[in-house]
Amino acid sequence: MRILAIALFFPSIVLLLSIVVSDIRKYRKGERAKTYYPYEFAVLLFGIPALLIMGFILSGFDLKLAGSEPMVLLIFSVLLAFLISLFWYVYLSWLDLYEREKKIYIIITFILGCGATFLVFPISGLINSWGFVLNGNPNNDFLYSFIGIGLVEEFVKLLPFLIMLLFSKQVDEPYDYVLYASVSALGFAFIENTMYLYETRLTAVFARALYASVAHMFFSSIVAYGLIRIKTVKGRFNVFHLAGLLLLSALAHGFYDFWLISSIRIDLFTALFFVASIHTWGIMKNNLVNMSNFYNPRLKLNSHFFLYRLIGLMLIVWLVGIVGYNLLSGAEAARSLISNLSLYYTFILIYITVSFSSFRVIPGFIESIWLPVDRFMHQGSTIIMPKVFNHVDTYGKRFEVKGKLLIAKGTDRKWGDLLRGRKFHFSKRAAIEGDSNWYMFGFGDRQLLLKPVSNERRSAYKHKLHIIIVKEEFEADKQVFYANEVEKLALAYGQLTDV
Repeated sequence: MRILAIALFFPSIVLLLSIVVSDIRKYRKGERAKTYYPYEFAVLLFGIPALLIMGFILSGFDLKLAGSEPMVLLIFSVLLAFLISLFWYVYLSWLDLYEREKKIYIIITFILGCGATFLVFPISGLINSWGFVLNGNPNNDFLYSFIGIGLVEEFVKLLPFLIMLLFSKQVDEPYDYVLYASVSALGFAFIENTMYLYETRLTAVFARALYASVAHMFFSSIVAYGLIRIKTVKGRFNVFHLAGLLLLSALAHGFYDFWLISSIRIDLFTALFFVASIHTWGIMKNNLVNMSNFYNPRLKLNSHFFLYRLIGLMLIVWLVGIVGYNLLSGAEAARSLISNLSLYYTFILIYITVSFSSFRVIPGFIESIWLPVDRFMHQGSTIIMPKVFNHVDTYGKRFEVKGKLLIAKGTDRKWGDLLRGRKFHFSKRAAIEGDSNWYMFGFGDRQLLLKPVSNERRSAYKHKLHIIIVKEEFEADKQVFYANEVEKLALAYGQLTDV
């Protein structure tokens, strides 16, 4: 995994810089003014550089405290573990847009998650007393990773979520399922991270913040997401559904851990599985936001700037870790830690923050969480790129029909006159048969669906626009359509510009 991280270090930096430069240009031009807030750019232009500069400056001073090492280590282990859990909850709360949760129930769930962690020790002790332990045999170790680690940990993390689900009225929105399950996982991660940070003298700070904590939230979300999807389709779920989903999450957890602890350790498997987990968790969260029964079109999810907020929060963790390590081991060791963290974790930091800031709110749209085999075979290289870069996002842009206009066969020719020279603003998303790159546009008493694409042929116009129309019998206040509910209208050539 380290070799892959080093190989992708510079490409990830280039990727981030390209986003930053693009955003600064848009902000300076006044484009998308309603979604580009000054304080977001304050974080980008001043906050993030300030944190980096402070880390490098502080590493230049030897802050080592003689004689206080155990207490300093304990304090910083607890502090860092708490900050990691707190900041990931803050991120989760940004997606809780329509019906925000009361903090007291979040705190209760977190505390229950912390307490449930201690159930692992007697359960694992019982399993080990039966002679079921890691012994270097791949078959045994995989089974132990699945049952002795995955099943035990996912079971105890599930308990606080079930308490909130069954004995409170707070889990009343689809996204709440993943929110409360993830908060329970963060309670578990807080105790586990404290122990690991103490054992590693804080050097595992980014491993715990970017890998372990995210993985714990994802594994717990498998059960939560499955339950709400089953409830949505069938009206209710039962104990067999719960057991099956628990086994699935335990299997995912065990598979991830196996490649980390096995004698036949293959880092590439762990890296690919973790990347796939990030993709999957992102789709889960987006789907649940789309399913909200409290949807309010006046509330906009400006997820793009989650990128800068998340980087800022993770850099606070980084800075606190550097200061703590300097107090423990001195300036030279702190500079060495900065070098290692930068080299090995820059890629995954950028990958996670970009992926977790890419959401499209389309009420009712449920994207498949499975990666089709044919798509992987033809676009396998895109798996190492964050989700947002798998397509060109044209939200907020405008298309002006300037070139030729091809009207679909059998369509009333009047549409040619109506569409020629027309300007379309892409501000309301729609989806057709799983394709979410469409936009809705009201045209008189009809609804048009628009999809801009690049014009691959040499032409004065670099873009073309697929225009389809919703059939009159299917006109409704919705944004998700099946293929039989629409029909082709025209193909237009023109210019795609920023508003």
